[in-house]
Amino acid sequence: MQIFELTVYFLLGLAVGSFSNVCIYRLPIQQSIILPKSHCPSCKTPIPFYYNIPLFSYLYLRGQCVFCQNKITIRYFIVELSTALFFLFFGWKYGLSINLVYFLILIPVFIVIFFIDLKHLIIPDSLVLLIGILALGKLFLPNLDSIFASLYPSALGALIAFLFIGGLIVFYQYVRKIEGMGLGDLKLFVVLGFLFGIKGIMFILIVSSLSGVIIGSIILISKNKNFQSQLPFGPYIIIATLIYIFLGLPLINYTEKILIHYLQSIYLT
Repeated sequence: MQIFELTVYFLLGLAVGSFSNVCIYRLPIQQSIILPKSHCPSCKTPIPFYYNIPLFSYLYLRGQCVFCQNKITIRYFIVELSTALFFLFFGWKYGLSINLVYFLILIPVFIVIFFIDLKHLIIPDSLVLLIGILALGKLFLPNLDSIFASLYPSALGALIAFLFIGGLIVFYQYVRKIEGMGLGDLKLFVVLGFLFGIKGIMFILIVSSLSGVIIGSIILISKNKNFQSQLPFGPYIIIATLIYIFLGLPLINYTEKILIHYLQSIYLT
């Protein structure tokens, strides 16, 4: 693949990352993602285009608003850079194809969900719906990557996610009398189950649960909070999903081979 094409993917990622930052800031406060134009969150002054260049403006301004000198969260830089790197990787891997289109939509949605839930403890329905539309659309596209499951595994994956997470929500709410997980997490798990199928959702459930318990416990202990304090779970779901996209299928296939070999050795002895 030519350097020019990869550069285009990287620059496109920067632009989409900049728009993702707009969504992260505005969706939780139910503000239009189109108007008004970009402005400083602190002083509300509109930002000229030459101070709104992804990555470079943040570095040039040293993470401060040029008008009020208030600090600009490093999240803007992280979102733009990570989106650009993801676009570069998937552009290199798939080239111009329907697979690339899918990932160039999914990745920004995942990033937006990660940061919105991290700060506001909510997962917007509009973002979950977009993933659901892509999950449904894949059934009519025969040349997609094998990571996207066919109809039967998809339906089973969504059902398992609904029953398992729904059961946890009911258990915590009616037995322990606390909110263990939000409906946004349930919806996200269900559409991911339909997108990646039974293998994918089992991987995501296990990895997100383990990472959530371990990291969440460390955070609560370090902040001297009790274990009934609310913590966002969406970021762990997104991290587990990204791990599955990059490493999930090889890990699952390798584990299956080991288990089959182990069971065969027991049976033969």
